[in-house]
Amino acid sequence: METDQSQNSRLSVSLERHFDKVVADLEKRIDQRFDLMQLAVSKAEVAANERADKANEWRAQYNDQEKIFLRKDEFNIEHRAVLNEVKSVENKVAGVSKIVYIGLGIWVVVQILIGAGLALIIK
Repeated sequence: METDQSQNSRLSVSLERHFDKVVADLEKRIDQRFDLMQLAVSKAEVAANERADKANEWRAQYNDQEKIFLRKDEFNIEHRAVLNEVKSVENKVAGVSKIVYIGLGIWVVVQILIGAGLALIIK
């Protein structure tokens, strides 16, 4: 019976060692996984911060553009005013050019009359 008892005690010691080894291996794996999870979390935090920084840069750029760039409705109002001014100037130029053409026509008629009058006098 003592042999059975000694075998049982050896068996229980070897089982205890086995379980201790299994538990130690599991603790080691858990620690490794925990370290990897912490690394993944820190990388995710860095990536999230970079993304937030880029979003803030984009938002700031958009706000700058909104302040600097002309909106379409403002452009249309100003463009209409410029077009009206251009049309006004075109009408004035057209009126002046009519006067110039009339003056040139009168000048040509006067030259023809003077030339015809001189031709009659010289003959």
